[in-house]
Amino acid sequence: GDFYDHHQGNFMIREFIQKSTKKEFKLKQDSDGRYNSEYTEYELVIHGLPFTAAGYEVDGEVHMLTQDPDEKALTIVINKNFEELTVKPLGGFN
Repeated sequence: GDFYDHHQGNFMIREFIQKSTKKEFKLKQDSDGRYNSEYTEYELVIHGLPFTAAGYEVDGEVHMLTQDPDEKALTIVINKNFEELTVKPLGGFN
């Protein structure tokens, strides 16, 4: 378009960094800018975990879950401003 709001700082750049091991899945988000979009959450669909997820931790807050062992993907709804997500297997929260 012909709009130049980004020249006044009205933009948002989000960078996602995924680092995992065989025992946990980690996703970090860095953001820069001040544009505030209308959406408030992400629906993350994670495929191919090498373990059955017991729960996840978002910015220090633990959420336990039950995952159907036959399910091929894990779906998590998360606040768009999260900084770090860690998915852990059974026994990973001890």
